Amino acid sequence: MIKDMLHSYTDLLDLLSQKDVNWAQPLPILLPKKQKSVRNKINQQEDIELCKELLHQRFFKNVESSPNTLAIIHGQESLDYITLASYAERCAGALAEAGVKPGDRVAVTMDKGIGQIVAVLGILYAGAIYVPVSLDQPQERRENIYQGAGIKVVLINESDIKNFPSNDFFFFLDWQTAIKSESMRAPQEVAPSQPAYIIYTSGSTGTPKGVVISHQGALNTCLAINRRYQIGKNDRVLALSALHFDLSVYDIFGLLSAGGTIVLVNEFERRDPSAWCQAIEDHNVTMWNSVPALLDMLLTYSTCFNSIAPSKLRLAMLSGDWIGLDLPQRYHHYRVDGQFIAMGGATEASIWSNVFDVEKVPMEWRSIPYGYPLPRQQYRVVDDFGRDCPDWVAGELWIGGDGIALGYFNDESKTQAQFLHVDGHAWYRTGDMGCYWPDGTLEFLGRRDKQVKVGGYRIELGEIDVALNNIPGVQRAVTVAMGNKDKTLAAFIVTNSEQTPVVTAPLDAEEVQHLLNKQLPNYMVPKRIIFLDTFPLTANGKVDHKALTGMTNREKKISQSTNKPIITASEYRVANIWNDVLGPIELYKSSDFFLSGGDAYTAIEVVKRCHKAGYLIKLSMLYRYSTIEAFATIMDHCRSASLEGA
Repeated sequence: MIKDMLHSYTDLLDLLSQKDVNWAQPLPILLPKKQKSVRNKINQQEDIELCKELLHQRFFKNVESSPNTLAIIHGQESLDYITLASYAERCAGALAEAGVKPGDRVAVTMDKGIGQIVAVLGILYAGAIYVPVSLDQPQERRENIYQGAGIKVVLINESDIKNFPSNDFFFFLDWQTAIKSESMRAPQEVAPSQPAYIIYTSGSTGTPKGVVISHQGALNTCLAINRRYQIGKNDRVLALSALHFDLSVYDIFGLLSAGGTIVLVNEFERRDPSAWCQAIEDHNVTMWNSVPALLDMLLTYSTCFNSIAPSKLRLAMLSGDWIGLDLPQRYHHYRVDGQFIAMGGATEASIWSNVFDVEKVPMEWRSIPYGYPLPRQQYRVVDDFGRDCPDWVAGELWIGGDGIALGYFNDESKTQAQFLHVDGHAWYRTGDMGCYWPDGTLEFLGRRDKQVKVGGYRIELGEIDVALNNIPGVQRAVTVAMGNKDKTLAAFIVTNSEQTPVVTAPLDAEEVQHLLNKQLPNYMVPKRIIFLDTFPLTANGKVDHKALTGMTNREKKISQSTNKPIITASEYRVANIWNDVLGPIELYKSSDFFLSGGDAYTAIEVVKRCHKAGYLIKLSMLYRYSTIEAFATIMDHCRSASLEGA
């Protein structure tokens, strides 16, 4: 590195000595020639021609060649390729009857299931753009997205129709009714450069941003992965990602383009590794695609309960967050010949832009590397002036190439701020920090702003702060992310010293979370609420975020009205298990496991202890019934059921 610095310095002196005018010019790029050569080589991967097809076209081609191959498995239900295609064509027909035209945007708001896949295929077949909007978001936020995206039709589940009262703005169509319509005879034609989907991500001002991705951008990524890892008709993926999380794009279109099979679990089982293990073993799943925390949960559960499920997975693809250095070894313990794949990128760059095959983890590694650009994608590491940084020097990661989004929907100012054109090439400013190694390997170094990744979701902490500060009685609020493996959110609140007329009682944690649930999706609601008299400050008078993260063990203030004491023997039994796992804490009937310091890993330990005591609890039950009172009732039912079956 010192030698490279000296070469750059002498090159600069040489340049300045040539002409007087050079002294007044901006400082040029001073990368050593060898470093330039290495980066040019890894970024020049355009020997593979850009696919000129639409995102869904290869699925329909596979219908002709393999009509009876299973396309989707969901519990006891399954659809082959020809039936799925028929449903999609009928759904497209129903959308056309509802007035949907090519280029229109259609929302998909339903739980995980076959209906989601029918919906997105039907929307694309009709030439429209699919916009996933999750059910776990408050109604007001959903409707704001519908309005912002110009949505006229929303595809939903038949069972949810009562929760979507008809109005003058949106037409709600359940997919079960849609597939009874007349089929659209032929797919609507759109250009591959046109949008396929819009995914809304968190925005710092409180308004979500709609990322517009083209057909060819997304398909380029899917096909690159399929070629690299020889994905084919014998492969099956366990699709855990929510539709509004872009890993789902590969789960659906990557597998269907390759002639493979998508295996689904129910919505409430998406956080239950016992359900994952069952699905993997029952349906011979070969591929795993998730954020690192979920594979960690699978491996932890499999070790605790002696499951062989991880040994079935020939591929483990991880992205969306930091990957623990121990994960590759733990996975290879189950599958020695398995491929452990680390990937990265941004929603604004068509799922993934880089890949790294992890075999061994050297002791000196600080993290799993980002690796190298995927075909037809490029990376730069730049300083604050947009100049390429030398090896080992940290800078902002810029992504270029054919995966770059078309921008943010109806938001030209944000688009211009994040998407740049330099020397005729488009680049997306990720806000991530990274550096190049001398061999051209990229290393990810974290964020340069207030964005964090929680459960794979990219979250602007500022958006949560805006929602908190809108709550009557809150003087100021600051949100931080805690933990390493399974990050959780904590909110610190200073309340008004004098209650306003709007506030009739002191705020408590449950009330704050209740109010946030009306404004934000569930994954953005802080699990811990800590009330302070004042914020700790740094020497220059700013809020000391480091000090806040050290205060998360401080007891939460909860109004006494919610503190009903534990009474029954079952409640005491639950409390004892929780205390063993979480440590000695004061618990009440209404105490919530996850608000009391629990997380995905301690939840597995609770289930393990329940099993040892004879209660056949599933992890999903703890997520659904997370208070002492509710969980004690479920434990009683499980005990009764196990005794009856004995």
